[in-house]
Amino acid sequence: DYDGGSSGSFSMKNLEDLLNLRYARQHNALIGKLAVLKPSEVYDVWMKKESDLVQATAESYGEYFVMHQAIESLEALSIFAAKDVVSELASLYALQCVEANLAWYMCEGILDSRAAEQIKRDTDRCIMNLVPHVPALLNAFEIPESLIKTPIAENWVEFNEHENNGEVLRM
Repeated sequence: DYDGGSSGSFSMKNLEDLLNLRYARQHNALIGKLAVLKPSEVYDVWMKKESDLVQATAESYGEYFVMHQAIESLEALSIFAAKDVVSELASLYALQCVEANLAWYMCEGILDSRAAEQIKRDTDRCIMNLVPHVPALLNAFEIPESLIKTPIAENWVEFNEHENNGEVLRM
């Protein structure tokens, strides 16, 4: 049962552990179901009877892998300001993975309602901490200005005053 640590917030290690635990439990459940089958039954069970579990296991492995790689990359960063931003991004990623699967964590008895509320608070905190860095993060993608001209980012009321057939012709 995760309590969010002594500070109340989930650490990156807590989040990585949560993602790993979900993967491990799903992987073990899948292996358990396949281990009792005859070789001739594996395909039908894998593709038809347990395809949801196969997909969930693959997804949970991907989530854990991304978080694990983010933590390893953080250790290699030498610029303190960049470390803070990457740490917030990695935490936000993991928090959103946990939040998307909150029902699973609660049904498995891993998180309780108090921890679920903390996940939401931590997500909000990460977003607030990242807001000042959004322009720099967007600029890091080096997307040409001409490709990011959108009505919603500009004056969409004025944009919709004229017939444009859904095309961004001028801004």
